[in-house]
Amino acid sequence: LTEEWESVADYMLFDYKCVGYGGSGQQFDWAVLDEYTLKLPFLLSGKVGVEDAEAVKKIKHPKFAGVDVNSKFEISPANKDLDKIKTFLSIIRQ
Repeated sequence: LTEEWESVADYMLFDYKCVGYGGSGQQFDWAVLDEYTLKLPFLLSGKVGVEDAEAVKKIKHPKFAGVDVNSKFEISPANKDLDKIKTFLSIIRQ
C-alpha cells in the first residue's frame, strides 16, 4: 500500500482479492495486517463469520476500526441474521 490512498479515502477495507463482482468465499491471511502502516483506519472483510469472533477479538492493531459483516451473517442476500450478529458482538465484547 502507498500513501496515495490517504488523500482520497477515509478507511481502508481489507478483503480477499477476487476477479469480478461479489465475494470470493475465501479469507485472506490476517497476518498481513501486522504490516499495515498507513494513517487511515481499516475495516476487516472477507468471509468473516461468528466462528471468527475470537480471532477478530485478538486483533490489536491501533488502526483496526471494525468488521464488514457480510454473507456469513445473511439468511438470504442482504437479509442479515440478527441472532448471528448478536452472538458475534457478544463474543467480541467479552
